[in-house]
Amino acid sequence: MREKYTYASKLATNIVEQKSMNEISVKKMRLKGSGIDYVKPIDFYFYSNDEQKLGQLGEQLEKLEYEIDEIEESSEDGAFFLSGTAPSIQITVSVLDSWTERMCRVAYKFDCEFSGWEAEV
Repeated sequence: MREKYTYASKLATNIVEQKSMNEISVKKMRLKGSGIDYVKPIDFYFYSNDEQKLGQLGEQLEKLEYEIDEIEESSEDGAFFLSGTAPSIQITVSVLDSWTERMCRVAYKFDCEFSGWEAEV
């Protein structure tokens, strides 16, 4: 039971950390000329120590019409990452916070971790 609690705590921590970066990213994008209600696709990243779990996560995301790149081995021992592109969304803190939490939670279901996003400016 303790392991499940620890992993749930890790999920909650990841959600807070990832959301905290959204405001900073949106501010940087606005400084570089992106409009306040800019809508665009965003690239995303997930990590895991299990390539098969990332494959299952990728299949789930494809059902949501996300484009998935190949799963690659990370520079960290035994780690893998999955990257791809989400359909266009509005680049605002509130929209990104909601999307980020969904990505953290879907990753959690597959024992993976959402590690962030980026968008072209």
